[in-house]
Amino acid sequence: MQGKWNHSKKPSEYEVFDSNGELLYSGAFVDAMKYMEENKMEIMDDYDAGFNDGRNNLALDLINHFNKKIEELKENNHPANNAHISALESFIETVKKTLSEKSS
Repeated sequence: MQGKWNHSKKPSEYEVFDSNGELLYSGAFVDAMKYMEENKMEIMDDYDAGFNDGRNNLALDLINHFNKKIEELKENNHPANNAHISALESFIETVKKTLSEKSS
């Protein structure tokens, strides 16, 4: 199964295709996702490059934000901040691991 945006229609529609390239559904993105779920269709990891790019950008933004927060917490040098720092570092590692798994 593949999906892609059709911007020639206004409003733009998301189209779902089978493995042979036959159009199965065209409509709102959220409805397309419901259609695929209802029909037990597997969503391919790379079904929409725009979605993947957005997901990766969001993940990188979160990593940058949490790194800044870690630096702020370290500047205060308060023992209570250690748990927060540890949690943020753990989250960053989880996000990095997920990104590397999705890209391979």
